Amino acid sequence: MDREELLALLSTYLDLQPTYRKDELKALCPFHAETHPSLYINTEKLIYHCFGCNKAGTVASMLRDLGIQVEGDRTETSSVFEVLNAANEFFRQQLKQRPKTYEDPVMASLMRRKRDQFIDEFELGYAPPERNALLDALRQFPQELLKQSGLFTDALYPLLQNRIVIPLRDEQGRIVAFAGRALSDEQKPKYINTRNTVLFQKRSFLAFAYEASQLLSEHKLLYVVEGYFDAMHFLSHRIPAVCVMSANLTLAQVTVLKKLHSRHRKFFRDAEIVLLFDADPAGTEALATNIAMLSTLFPSTSLRLQLLPRGRDPDEFPIYTLQNLKRFDPVEGFVEAVRRGKPSPEKVAKALLVFPDEMRKTASRLLEQRKPFLGSAYLQLVFQFLGSFLRRSVRKPPSKPVGFDLYSIAAAAVIQDKLTLDQLGELLNEFPEQLRKLLTTPLEQLSRSEQEHYAKLAFAPCPLMPDELIRALLKASTKRKLLRLLEHLDSADPESLTELSKEFEEALSDFQSLAGQF
Repeated sequence: MDREELLALLSTYLDLQPTYRKDELKALCPFHAETHPSLYINTEKLIYHCFGCNKAGTVASMLRDLGIQVEGDRTETSSVFEVLNAANEFFRQQLKQRPKTYEDPVMASLMRRKRDQFIDEFELGYAPPERNALLDALRQFPQELLKQSGLFTDALYPLLQNRIVIPLRDEQGRIVAFAGRALSDEQKPKYINTRNTVLFQKRSFLAFAYEASQLLSEHKLLYVVEGYFDAMHFLSHRIPAVCVMSANLTLAQVTVLKKLHSRHRKFFRDAEIVLLFDADPAGTEALATNIAMLSTLFPSTSLRLQLLPRGRDPDEFPIYTLQNLKRFDPVEGFVEAVRRGKPSPEKVAKALLVFPDEMRKTASRLLEQRKPFLGSAYLQLVFQFLGSFLRRSVRKPPSKPVGFDLYSIAAAAVIQDKLTLDQLGELLNEFPEQLRKLLTTPLEQLSRSEQEHYAKLAFAPCPLMPDELIRALLKASTKRKLLRLLEHLDSADPESLTELSKEFEEALSDFQSLAGQF
């Protein structure tokens, strides 16, 4: 598996969140109980360290420790597809039998927003309220296969009842799951999905990715929306769109989006991904999280943000109105959403906290420019909350420190790309053999314990600047040289005494010079 596939697989099991560093994610540690994330993952080096339980290593080793097969094949049996296709036909027939009038509650739920136009194009269906209706329709399949399909509970109770049904397809266009939409606002929850299976993992799935992929050659924009019918609205007008299926994008979904974008750029070099959300104050943090998550795999030049009026869905607008909405740079769009919705200062500060450092600085600067609209008192509270949150978000030192000897600090600096092996030069020979091996051997060739040590060093604090480290290492090297010369002087014969004394004086002079600098 490559880097993106490993991270995508991990994100289906852990709720990975962006941090203030662009190459880093955090999550609740799966190896001990906690309420605040203390597990940090370096997305470039594919290593992790938990500052709570001090567990560390590679992402691949963490997946194995969690019992997740890294290179395994998830078998997709044709039998499960047969069950899902049969269920789809059943749902479609149930909807076709309904009278197309407003008196029928099922059709009325679609006709009120002109969603009945999507019935044939997207093969919408209806799940009847009767408990055994679907089970009877699929009685030709073994019970174990019905459970594997995700349509039923372990007790063979149907998950979708009295709902509009939307089939969800994989990248090859095969039905792998269903979403069920409530008929009215009183029916809760509004949407439910069939269960996770070998074919379908909700956290790694983008609804309508297959349908969008068929339209990439026709339009340079790819829309990311929150609702199924919002995506259908765009797709029905031959504009590619996908649905996130939840408030926040996961890294696995962003990986799917990146694959779509790569294909999209074959048709349009200036292809863009457009997030289309409303300026709802309650969604400020989710909006920032989605922007930050997308920035882990996309350059900002490929991302745009469009904002809807509060409380309105995209499928309530004509398509030309949506296309003509101003497209913002993601961070500018976030600031505009704050200006329009003016959420509580605490919510804005929490949203800013999820941005990487540079994005947060840009957003803070743009917020300052909106002071005439937001007010000085409002912004002062935002930045007070932000400062407090930043202080609380500082990592706690591990319960079992790696060790803060000079060579460990220098090794950590090299691993964290703050210092290069070229800068160390011959000083590397002074390092303990274990640390030299960590710095000169590819990560995958290290033993499990060595990988753990490497990962801990990658997240260890480096209290010295690179030039300070070099001077400290030179001082330590010169000190060792003095001690060696002293030993030789004690046992030197008269012929070599003069030469050794001269070397000792030179080394002492070097040491005193370095001591004065450091």
